[in-house]
Formats: sequence, structure tokens, C-alpha cells
Amino acid sequence: MKKPSSIALMIGASLVLAGCATSEPAAEQEASTLCDPVSSGAASEVVQVEGEKDGEVELSFPTPLTTENSQTTIIETGEGRNFTGEARAYFEYAMYSGTTGEEILSTGFGGEQLVKFFATSEVTPNLCQALAGAPMGSSLVSVFTAQDFHNSQGNSQLGLEPEDTVVMYVELEDFAYPRATGEELPQQGGFPTVVLTPDGQPGLQPLESAAPEELRTSTLIEGPGEPIAIGDTAYVHYSGWTWDGVLFDSSWDRGEPTEFPISTQNLIEGFVQSLEGVTVGSQIITVIPPDLAYGDEGSGSIPGGSTLVFVIDVLSID
Repeated sequence: MKKPSSIALMIGASLVLAGCATSEPAAEQEASTLCDPVSSGAASEVVQVEGEKDGEVELSFPTPLTTENSQTTIIETGEGRNFTGEARAYFEYAMYSGTTGEEILSTGFGGEQLVKFFATSEVTPNLCQALAGAPMGSSLVSVFTAQDFHNSQGNSQLGLEPEDTVVMYVELEDFAYPRATGEELPQQGGFPTVVLTPDGQPGLQPLESAAPEELRTSTLIEGPGEPIAIGDTAYVHYSGWTWDGVLFDSSWDRGEPTEFPISTQNLIEGFVQSLEGVTVGSQIITVIPPDLAYGDEGSGSIPGGSTLVFVIDVLSID
């Protein structure tokens, strides 16, 4: 995967954000899209792309280009897994005003300005719908309605008026898993029981027995990706509890995964030890004793001497 650069936050910074039980088998979760994909149509099909993938491109189309619904046409179909939505996407792009036909922004397609963007239907631009169903490695053209791109509010930084549509050419290089995806393994004895909501968020049924004194880790879902090495930056969903089942932190509750450099300079030692060697796509449960967590002093809402329990979904490695 190409290395993301500082332009990774350009789209999110330039555009106005709209906001920020028993589970299905992991394989079925991966197969289904998590936001409604848009279809190809007259507006997206009329856009002409001059140039080659991974090189300079230029778009041309009749103006003003209008559409009642956002549309996506795949130009070149990739060979990777399909993008399901609600996940971080890594891509390069060229953005044009659908009203004037003028270019607004472009990464240049030189491999140095790869965008990473959490594509969810809860924000604008609605790249979750635009990219949903596209295989990894695809190039595509999307035509966005004003509502789907900027909430029909315009964007002065981009020179967009409230009624302006937006045309984007995207080269979809890679994307994270939205949740752990792989082979489900039996839950081992001696660990709290993990239960998942339909969207994959873990809950915990704590044990009444005394906490173990040593670090214990078990794989719940074994993912198909590369293993984490010390020094990698891992993009993860996680929830953390004290041994008696009190939730103290969860990326799920914040609505977006987070990334950590896997290093004891950034994380408690037990968290780092638990993740080393875990493959992308996996879900683990780990029980971390106080001496590998926050010791006798504790931290914030975590009392001193606490044994911690984390359930972690490894979504990608940067």
C-alpha cells in the first residue's frame, strides 16, 4: 500500500461534516455492504477520463452536469475484496465542479499524497455510498448531488455554491476492514464471554472468579491479513473494561476506529504484547494484569490495581 501523507485529512478538513445480541458470522458481515451503494447512470457515464491509472488524468464532461441521485461508474475493476462501507479508505482523487467543469483539488496520482478517509454514511461527502461495492484496486467516477457532497450548503474553501454538483475520479488503493473478519474460533475458558451487537460492537459478560495474575490473550476471530510487528501503526476498534465488567473506554462509542503506534512509548505494555503478531482482520480478547497496565496508581476512571480486559478488532496496518 502506498504511504499516506499530510493530504490525508484534506477532504475532511475542507468539507463540512454532517455529524460525525448475537452477531452474524464474520464472513457474512464482510460480504454485506454497510451503506447503500449508488448505481451507475447517465451523469457518471458521460464523464470522460483522459490518462492512465497511477498517472496524470483529466476529466471532461458537459456542463452543468446535474443529477437527481448520486451515481458511480467503475472505469477499471480491481481484483481485491469489495469495499463494504463504514471503514477507512485509502485513495487518490481528482475533484471537479459539476457546474463549471473546473478542477478543484487533486492528489496528483504520484503516490505521495494518498488520502485516508473514514467513509461513513454519517458524514458528507458521502463516500460510503459512492465507494460501496467497488473492489480494491478499482478506478471509478462518482457524480455527487449537492446534498450528498456538501449538504446543499456550498463550500467557500472549494468555491462551491449550494446547488453545485461535484465530480470525482477515484483510484481506490486499499481500505481497512470495518470490523474483525475471518475464521471464528471457540471462546476459551477462563476469559469473560464476549457478545456482539449486529454491527459488531462487543459487550462483555464478566467472570465472578478472581482475575488471573498473568497476561492472557485469546483469538476470537482469526483474520487473513499481515501480522502486526512492534513499531507498526495499527488501526483498530476496541473496548476496555475492568475485570468486574465496568466499561472505561470504547472506540465504538465514539463512532470511529482509532490508530495506535504499537510501542510501549505510546501504550501500556500489556496492550502492546497482546497485539504483537496478531493478523489484520482478527479480533482478540486480552486480560492485562495491573503490572502490565496502570499499576497501583490507576489512570483516570481506572482504579489502582485494576486488571483490564480489552476486546480489539485489528482493521488495518499503516
